[in-house]
Amino acid sequence: MEFRLSGQNLSMSGIIDINEGRTNNYLIHGVGLVILSLFLLAMGLAGNLIFLLPALGAFIFAVLLFGATNGVEFDIDNSRYRVYGKIGTRKTGIWKKLVNPQMAVLAIYTDNSSTEFAPAMGVAMPTQRKVTTYDLQVIDDLGEKHSIHDFLKYSVARKALKAVEEGYSIPVKDKIAEKLISNMNKPRR
Repeated sequence: MEFRLSGQNLSMSGIIDINEGRTNNYLIHGVGLVILSLFLLAMGLAGNLIFLLPALGAFIFAVLLFGATNGVEFDIDNSRYRVYGKIGTRKTGIWKKLVNPQMAVLAIYTDNSSTEFAPAMGVAMPTQRKVTTYDLQVIDDLGEKHSIHDFLKYSVARKALKAVEEGYSIPVKDKIAEKLISNMNKPRR
């Protein structure tokens, strides 16, 4: 028996699947395969028909890479989790143990970095880059913190936190929501 929780799958067998959706992790690979398939197609049309089948195969695999998704899966019955990549219908990822979770925490992580590039000879222009992720962490009975997954969208991270809370029946703490409430309650100057 299976039912949906906020758009995510939670089955009675103890598997929680939080799919983050397409994050373009395989975008470069897909573009490379499209270029390869075009090259093989040109070779096939130039008279070597043996290249047409590999061209079609490379193109189909490129389309699968463009549609690839990511997520995290919890196997409650076997006390484990995995971060996975899903290409087509196949999920790949390494299962890790998660024994006796006691609490789950959702925190924000921001990385600011700057690099310099040279648009013209002798001129270096700095560029700023800011990456924000929403990190799901689970604390076990030994006090060890397991960083489960860093989500790109806060809404998906909140769904994952809720699914972990209900699946494991443990307390949760959303540090991001707490900070937002704290900021709203501060007097303005």
